[in-house]
Amino acid sequence: MQTVTVSLFTIVCLLATLVVSLVSHSARITLYMLSSRKGPSLEVQFPIAIQPATLTMSNAHEFGFHTNDSNWDAILPKGAGFFYYPENQEYYFVTHYHQLHCLGALRRQFLASGLNATKMGLGHVDHCLIYLRQTLLCNVDMTLEPVDHYHEAPNGILHKVVTGLGVDHRCLDWSQVWEFMDDNYETYQDTYRR
Repeated sequence: MQTVTVSLFTIVCLLATLVVSLVSHSARITLYMLSSRKGPSLEVQFPIAIQPATLTMSNAHEFGFHTNDSNWDAILPKGAGFFYYPENQEYYFVTHYHQLHCLGALRRQFLASGLNATKMGLGHVDHCLIYLRQTLLCNVDMTLEPVDHYHEAPNGILHKVVTGLGVDHRCLDWSQVWEFMDDNYETYQDTYRR
């Protein structure tokens, strides 16, 4: 049996690193929790009535994977989707634009990572980005998301940010859709391609 000897200095360094890591992590969790809005979401409504619209799905390559960034940037309005509510002097991020922002961020990250993807795989990603962008445009969620969390930038400066966490959205009941889909499959499972 081999004996391993570790110096007291090494043990002290490891413990110090662990303590610094735990304190840093605890401080960030505490800051996040303190910056979170307590209780239910604010009942701030979008100030104008939104009328229904129709969107015909298309294979719009100008919003695909390898398109120019300016095409993606152009789908966000002035203010990038943030909304100022003068009655309480707060900023909100409209969920619809938050979704589009996140979709664009995923696209940019995939491009920046230099993925070694197959042509078919990239074609599928391209299709999905086009499809998701259009379905997000068609299903506008006008929930207002408060700018109420803090994030520490790499330079150590704290910025107020939007996480969308804890915000209630008015939705269609997805459990009814799930039940319908299950019932439909049970009724017509013999017609599904295997």
